[in-house]
Amino acid sequence: MSRHTATGRTTWITRRTATLAGAILLAGVALGWALNHAFTSPEDTLQNTTHVTVTAQTGERGESLTLNTTAQWTPTQGALNKAAGTLTALTVANGDKVKAGDVLYRVDNRPVVIAAGNTPAYRDLHPGDSGPDVKQLAALLNTLGYSVEPTQQTIDSQFTAAIHQWHKDLGVPRSETVTAGDVLYVPTLPTRVAYAPDAPSIGAVLTGQDPLILTVAAEPAFHIDLTTAQAQRITTGNTVTITPPTGDPWIAEITTIEPNTDGGHTATLGPQNSDSICGKNCNDLAVDTPTYLPTALVITPPVSGTIVPLAALTSGTDNTLHVTTTTNDTITVELLAAVRGEAIVDGLEAGTDILVPTGSDTAVIGANTNTNATTTGDDAPADDGTSDDTP
Repeated sequence: MSRHTATGRTTWITRRTATLAGAILLAGVALGWALNHAFTSPEDTLQNTTHVTVTAQTGERGESLTLNTTAQWTPTQGALNKAAGTLTALTVANGDKVKAGDVLYRVDNRPVVIAAGNTPAYRDLHPGDSGPDVKQLAALLNTLGYSVEPTQQTIDSQFTAAIHQWHKDLGVPRSETVTAGDVLYVPTLPTRVAYAPDAPSIGAVLTGQDPLILTVAAEPAFHIDLTTAQAQRITTGNTVTITPPTGDPWIAEITTIEPNTDGGHTATLGPQNSDSICGKNCNDLAVDTPTYLPTALVITPPVSGTIVPLAALTSGTDNTLHVTTTTNDTITVELLAAVRGEAIVDGLEAGTDILVPTGSDTAVIGANTNTNATTTGDDAPADDGTSDDTP
């Protein structure tokens, strides 16, 4: 119990009873901050003659953190160039999404295309050749619309005719041979590609064993680094609004929160109501270095209603929540949200004067003290080291 002295009288104030949890559950709102606070009963409030008066106001409250999201592409596999000669052109940019048949670069001005397959090109292919590498080439030509069965494993006359037409469409001399350097095979298409960190530049002489192209994930991974205090205030499912380099904001949500090796926490992000966070704008993000993006992390979505100090709420034995007016009337309210010491409620008219225990944080919406009570010495409330301020 705490003792307050008011105008020569000594008034004993009963400590708050911990009956809020059930009322919060009935309210159906995730109010982590509020669950750490206890409420008096209406009877305690009426007996407490040391209080302040606060006028309920209409408004909107929400809370978010301003942080940085890190976006970083993850290379999944490299593919060695098999063409020998001078690198004359690079025809894709880092982060470009490519599909079967797209030209990646040119060696001696001859195009090198990408195709799906697990067997690397290890030999030149000629009429009559058979094998899994032939089947991969057949699948490529079939995908591009040429008259070849996608599962064909031997190069016959029809297959050869398709190769002739393909060469013509690529703008290269007609030939019955597909060289090992003509096609770069990767396991899955479509995919995004990037040039290897040590990739040669245009004009370099290639030997046919050059690390040139990396495949990368379909989109970058997104995460937010948090302090432990920040991590305690959020949960999975919180909405994240990311400001991209260009265009409209990207909307994501927190999917996991895990401790990291730096002593804090890392929140991973996933798309919200879509298949991708960055969508068609993923190319705006650098592939070879992390990109840091300004981010608003919503802790409490904006809620409108009547605003009172959280400390003004009392709870009854039936887990309902109440406020007490200056005329000693008890009004039942519904708690919609709690943000930084304020409660947004329904069921209370704006302009109503209500009672709040002395010593409660009422500065957020203003208060008028109707006694000259003071708290001194050992009876002063202790600082618990926490803050409701957004970092």
